[in-house]
Amino acid sequence: MKRDSQRQKVYDAERFVTTRRQFGSLDEVKQFISTVVGSRWWKTKYPFARREFKFIVGPDWWRASMGWMGTLVLPKSKWNDFVVLHELTHVAMYKHRLGRNSPAHGRVFCNHLLQIIRRFAGDQSWEELKEGFKAKRVKWVVFSHKPPGNPHIRDYLPEVGVGQPTEVCVK
Repeated sequence: MKRDSQRQKVYDAERFVTTRRQFGSLDEVKQFISTVVGSRWWKTKYPFARREFKFIVGPDWWRASMGWMGTLVLPKSKWNDFVVLHELTHVAMYKHRLGRNSPAHGRVFCNHLLQIIRRFAGDQSWEELKEGFKAKRVKWVVFSHKPPGNPHIRDYLPEVGVGQPTEVCVK
């Protein structure tokens, strides 16, 4: 695994997201996760990602949440759609081939997080997260079906094709 140099930038950028759906119980969290991982979109995009999870309710004083290898640790203060989707993105990236050789909060993770947020939290959360990424200079990969027009990018991405990263945005 590569160095996770933009982890704090990602966390800082996520503070820009003001629209979060809070869950009142663990059952509501589980239902939301079932809806996400049971969707046709998720199954198509992340066919190798886990769909069954072990839940651990973290202590109230714990600020962190964690999603790894089918285990989700969520303190009650983190029972909202945004944190759950962030952790599910980690789960998807663990099994997804694109994430194996990239940092935990690297460009590939951030690209997939944006896609997942847009799909399951809505356009407003997606826009706010994108603004946060721009403000905090978080790097993410943009996927395109067209090969890049810039020959310098082709030098760095020799296997560019349909569905492959073609442009890197840093704003």
